[in-house]
Amino acid sequence: MPNRNPDSLPESPVSDAGPSSHPTVFSVLAAHARETPRGPLAASALFGTADAIMIGQANPALWWLAAGFVSLAAYGSWGLADRAIASGEIGSGRTALRALRAGAIATGCLAAVTVVLGLMNSALGGWIH
Repeated sequence: MPNRNPDSLPESPVSDAGPSSHPTVFSVLAAHARETPRGPLAASALFGTADAIMIGQANPALWWLAAGFVSLAAYGSWGLADRAIASGEIGSGRTALRALRAGAIATGCLAAVTVVLGLMNSALGGWIH
């Protein structure tokens, strides 16, 4: 029985409209990676990894900045794996590339959240207690 309280919010109707037409962060990044040539994607993966390692070793207090470069490397890795899967020339390596792509998504998302939290912690002076 529906809630008849006048102060309550109305129930949201169920729609068969399908997926939302509004772009998400993930759909925008995926479209951009699919339009980007392989060279810049490889550079993102390579230099993102190198920068994260160098920042992590040179100044460990900037771990949140290094996490930003990890997300850049994950973006490049995802784009390269997605491009290779879409080409259809992989054969038996398709499962490994799908695992790499899934790992890049998880790593990139975790790194992006880490960047935001670390930046806020650095800017607000230890707001996480």
